[in-house]
Amino acid sequence: MTTLRPPNTTPPATPHLRVLVAAGGTAGHLAPALAVADELRAAGHDVAFAASSGRRDAELVGERGYEVDLFAIGGLPRRPGLAQLRAIARAAGAVGSSVRIVRRRRPDVLLAGGGFVSAPVAIAARLLRVPVVTTEADAHLGLANRISGRLSRRLCTAYPLPRLRMRQEVVGRPVEPRFFELGEQGAGSRRAAREQLGIPHDARVLAVVGGSGGATRLNDATHGAWGTDADPRVGGDELWILHVTGRRDHPALAAAGTASERYRLIEYCTDMPQLLAATDLVVSRPGGSVFEFAAMGRAAVLVPSPNVTGNHQVPNARWFVDRGAAALADDATFDADAMRAIVHDLLAEAGDGRRAELEQGMRELARPWAAARVATIVA
Repeated sequence: MTTLRPPNTTPPATPHLRVLVAAGGTAGHLAPALAVADELRAAGHDVAFAASSGRRDAELVGERGYEVDLFAIGGLPRRPGLAQLRAIARAAGAVGSSVRIVRRRRPDVLLAGGGFVSAPVAIAARLLRVPVVTTEADAHLGLANRISGRLSRRLCTAYPLPRLRMRQEVVGRPVEPRFFELGEQGAGSRRAAREQLGIPHDARVLAVVGGSGGATRLNDATHGAWGTDADPRVGGDELWILHVTGRRDHPALAAAGTASERYRLIEYCTDMPQLLAATDLVVSRPGGSVFEFAAMGRAAVLVPSPNVTGNHQVPNARWFVDRGAAALADDATFDADAMRAIVHDLLAEAGDGRRAELEQGMRELARPWAAARVATIVA
């Protein structure tokens, strides 16, 4: 990889703009929006956020030095009932809150980062004649983006989405530059990350990541495979496990504990570039973070969740698997035995060749210019 910015992402000379970014609810929507926001700020534009009133959204945005307006909003339950009616009423109230935010911020353009946060702000922006650009990180257009996409002058997608009547540009998922920087350093960044984490240079390292909320199937399979193992190994080598549990399952897993210091339970990872730099293999849900694995050139086993809108994690995974960049596992049969088997196949010495092929496939699918391209479209 020779450049982080192909020629068509060089921003033209534009006047100073006020940009409002609507994103949040999950790290999968907030992380790419922050990557684009950093590009816009570096180009001299004034960027602020509108996000959900959840504590983590405010923390993530505030840590990066952005002002943020928080409002009450939540996801829409898929089953009809009282909870769904309450969510609809909350969404209607969120449009009023969003109108007040847009009026106060007076943005020149809105970047709608997807997820339930973005739709009411996109509606408010159009009511107040503010142009909208929408980004979609999955291979499926969710409800919020079906709304904001129709209100947008451009829809920027991570994957090609067929049969859309909207103006679409496939850019990949925006990713923080540090993933690419550490990925390009190769063995140097791996050695440094392992030193910082206290992991031997010659160990085999597995990361398990289920997203910010966690994935119970992955958590149970991982803990079932090695939770009581006092000496985790793959082949003849020491196995280190960096298990990012997510907040939901962490209390129960922490209470159960692990039998080896080489198995680390992590509730929420605040430095994913460092964790991936130390890792040989990732087992993960195929959310937007797969593009982070690509940026780092990390082999991955993808386990799509059946409990997501539009079953979108399956096409997310297939896009990487069909291009030789990842292995696929079935959620329905993914247990401790399946976890041990696939990790052995790819992390034992006999699997080094196959893992190297997956790493190369990931590097070829990396999109280092995605954030810059979206920033250019916004500005």
